[in-house]
Amino acid sequence: MVTMSSSTRQPRVLGIILRTAVGLAAIAFLAWYLVGKREVLAQAFQIEWPVLLAISVGVWLVWLVRGIQSHVLLRALGKRVGVGELIALTVAGLCLNYLPVRTGEAMGAVFLRRRCDLRYSRFGSLVVATLGLGLLTAGGFGLVALAASSQMGWSPRGGLVAAFGLGVAVPIGLCFIPVPSKRLVRGRAGRVLRRFAVGLRRIARHRSALWGSLLAQVAQYLLRCARLYLAFRVCGVRIDPASVLLVQSLVTFGTLVLVTPGGLAVREGAIATGAEWLGLGLGAGLTAAAIDRAALVLWTAVFGLPSVFWLTQQLARTDGTRGRRDTVPATL
Repeated sequence: MVTMSSSTRQPRVLGIILRTAVGLAAIAFLAWYLVGKREVLAQAFQIEWPVLLAISVGVWLVWLVRGIQSHVLLRALGKRVGVGELIALTVAGLCLNYLPVRTGEAMGAVFLRRRCDLRYSRFGSLVVATLGLGLLTAGGFGLVALAASSQMGWSPRGGLVAAFGLGVAVPIGLCFIPVPSKRLVRGRAGRVLRRFAVGLRRIARHRSALWGSLLAQVAQYLLRCARLYLAFRVCGVRIDPASVLLVQSLVTFGTLVLVTPGGLAVREGAIATGAEWLGLGLGAGLTAAAIDRAALVLWTAVFGLPSVFWLTQQLARTDGTRGRRDTVPATL
C-alpha cells in the first residue's frame, strides 16, 4: 500500500478543507440570493413538460456520449470495456463526485483496474486526455464566441482570450511532450510518471481514437449549450448562440480551476458571471443555472444510485487480488 508522509498529507488535507469551505460559502450565497428571488424562481420552475423533457434528454445524451468517449480512449490504451458498463460508471462517478475528494473518480480507477487491468497511471492518462479534450473544445468555441459576440465589454475580454488560448495550446502541447527514458526515471514515482506519459502518447498517436473522442467532446459541449439555452428561455431571457457558447466555456474552465463536490456553486457562479458580463443580468444567470442543476441532480440521483449499487456488486464478485494491489494510490 502506498502511504503518504505527514508533510505531504497536511497540505492535501488543507487543500480539501479550503475547497470545501469555498464551495459551502458559494452555495450559501447562491441560496440566499435565490431566496430573495423566490417569486421569479417559482415562476421559472413552472416548466412545460416538452421543455423539461428536452432538458432531461440533453442530460441523458451527455452520459451516453461520455460512455462512448471512454470506450474509444480505452481502446487506444489497449483495453476493451462495454459501452453500457462505461455509461453506468460515468453516472455512478458523477453521483459519487458530490462527495468530497472526487470519490467518483476513485471508484472509476478501482473498477477499471479490476475490470480490465488498467493501471492507475494509465487511468490518470485517461482522465488527463479527457480534460485536455474538454479544454481544447471549450477554448476553441470560447474564442469563436468572443469573436462573434458584441455584447461583452472589453474589460473581461482580454483575460478570456488569454485563458481560452491557453486552453487550446496546452492540450496540443501535451501531445508533443517526450516520454522520459527508462534510464532517466528513478524509483516508483518515476516509473509511474513514465507509464502515465506513455499512456498519453498512445492516445495522441491513435488518430482514430483521438479524433473520435474529440468529436464526442464537441457533442457533449453542444448538448450542454442546448440545455443552457433552454434554461435561459424558460427564464424569459433571449440569448443568442454566441453567448451560450461563451457561458458554457466559462463553466468548463471554472469547474477545472476550483474543484468542489459535484462542481456545486462553481457552475452556477460561472453561468451567473457570464450572464452579467453579457448584460443578461446576474439573477437570470443564477435562475437558469438553478434550473439546469435541478435537472442534473434529479437524474444523477435516479440513475446514479442504482449504478453505484450495481458497480459495487460487480466489484464484490470480481477477484481483485490476483497478485496485485487494488488500493487507490495517494497520487490518484
